[in-house]
Amino acid sequence: MTKPVNNVTLKTGHKRTMSENTAFAIILIPFTGLLVKASCKIIKDDSTGEDKYPELAALDTKLMISPTVALEGVTKGFIAMAKAARDNLALGIAQLSNYDENTTEIISACENRLDSFADSADNYLIDLSRKIENEKDNRQLNMLMQCIPDVERIGDYATNFDELAIKMCDEGRVFSENAQAELKIMNDAVLEIIRLTVDAIEKDSEESARRIEPLEEVIDDMVLVLRNRHAARLREGVCVVDSGLIFLEALTYLERAADQCSSIALQLLGKNNTEIMKNHHRYLTELHSSGDSSYMAEQEMRRAQYLVALENIEM
Repeated sequence: MTKPVNNVTLKTGHKRTMSENTAFAIILIPFTGLLVKASCKIIKDDSTGEDKYPELAALDTKLMISPTVALEGVTKGFIAMAKAARDNLALGIAQLSNYDENTTEIISACENRLDSFADSADNYLIDLSRKIENEKDNRQLNMLMQCIPDVERIGDYATNFDELAIKMCDEGRVFSENAQAELKIMNDAVLEIIRLTVDAIEKDSEESARRIEPLEEVIDDMVLVLRNRHAARLREGVCVVDSGLIFLEALTYLERAADQCSSIALQLLGKNNTEIMKNHHRYLTELHSSGDSSYMAEQEMRRAQYLVALENIEM
């Protein structure tokens, strides 16, 4: 006769102690990558067609025999989720300038996968939180629980852009040449901050994470400039109201995507820094006012790259 103990079937009369569980987890750690890859491959083989992000379906409850191994599986899924959201947002943004009905289907399918993974990851991490036995894994779990919803929101904006593109296509609307040139620079800045965010997530890189906030500030300044310039075009009759509203809505989604990147960066930095984790607002306030040389240098580089280029476009 057997009975389940902590998701593991053991012979009656023997309970695995915490020390045994810990020892077993340590034994499994070197094989973490192989276990997660095997889980991904099994799921991939059961599906039809090529799957670019098989990790989005790889939350296997059997891996909870070792919380560290299970957590690694979620982390790999989170990395794949960030890449998928990045790619989908790029597709959504491109729809505004060159709408394609087939791309709408691709965006929708990817968005559904992102939503499904976010929901399953949330429940998985809640279950896993009861099994975590060390502080390092606990910090990683908390980071994932905070960041996965932010990445999901970035993915949502792909659908928002696609809906704007459909509206423009149905109504025969186009942006003015100046508005298109402005959006191109703004899009480049936002896709760059998302690229940095994905890099920080994938490499667990504090260096990349620290480069996000200076660019986010520049993007905020760019949004203010663009809203003022667009209001001037509306007053002068260069742009019509309907197209103008779509332009302003697109700016809102771009700004929010950058905000999500800033939030993710704070979580990545705070994972190993209790002062940042305890008070994000105070950290950002001090960062913006400290005159830190590396922060200022990064910000000036981004201003020259994006804000100055934006201001050089004729009204």
